[in-house]
Amino acid sequence: MTRIRADSVAVFTQSKTYEDLSPISVTDVETSITFVSQRKSVLVYNDGENDCHFSASTGVTTSNFRIPAGSSISMVFPITTLYFICAASETCTLSVIGER
Repeated sequence: MTRIRADSVAVFTQSKTYEDLSPISVTDVETSITFVSQRKSVLVYNDGENDCHFSASTGVTTSNFRIPAGSSISMVFPITTLYFICAASETCTLSVIGER
């Protein structure tokens, strides 16, 4: 598995205050992650072989925003918890970093 390295975090943000929740295993059952405290931005990298979907609220489905396999997304909004899911019978592994 390829994790997001600390020097990549420096590119993502000027702040050195971050929380790395990696690795996160996601299945076809809703998976939630919660940071210790609210984060102002989040970087998610899908290191799995399957697409993953996410939402900022519970009840995530495969109709929610998609993170393709091998892709990343950065979000800039206050967040404490994110929810993820894969399609039926699929799994993926995510690297997740939140910046304060």
